[in-house]
Amino acid sequence: ENRRNTEMFLDMSSHELRNPLSGVWQNAEVVGGSLEKFVEFLDELRHRPEVPLDSVAVEELHSEMLENVDAIESIMLCASHQTRIADDILNVSKLNMGLLSINVAPFDLVAAVREVVKTFEVQSHQQQIKLAVEKGPSLSKLAVDWIVADSGRIKQVTYNFLTNALK
Repeated sequence: ENRRNTEMFLDMSSHELRNPLSGVWQNAEVVGGSLEKFVEFLDELRHRPEVPLDSVAVEELHSEMLENVDAIESIMLCASHQTRIADDILNVSKLNMGLLSINVAPFDLVAAVREVVKTFEVQSHQQQIKLAVEKGPSLSKLAVDWIVADSGRIKQVTYNFLTNALK
């Protein structure tokens, strides 16, 4: 039974490790494509200094840079999620011994969900899906912002939910 549980945990963890990698890959492609545009533009300026830098070009470059900043932030969030999964795999012996702990602490639920949703911005945009986080009536009526739970587990469940939903 212990071996079967360990195998199930490792199977689930392998699946979990692939999810954040998808976000890292997609966002890295966004940054890479954008940087290629910058290099082409700078090469053109170097070889043709008479070409003026007009306001449309500046706006386009600014927009590209903002997209890069968002993509880098998403890569960092995905890497953070992947770190959590790696930590869970390292805790497999604790799981087998019944010592795996839940880290309960107060945290802002909406902010945590927004953090996870941010990792899917590029993918959802590419799929023409609008993702938004809105506080539902059950939380609004109670004026609840903070809950006491394991924020890492809540984020993991939300991440899995969105990954499967976008598939």
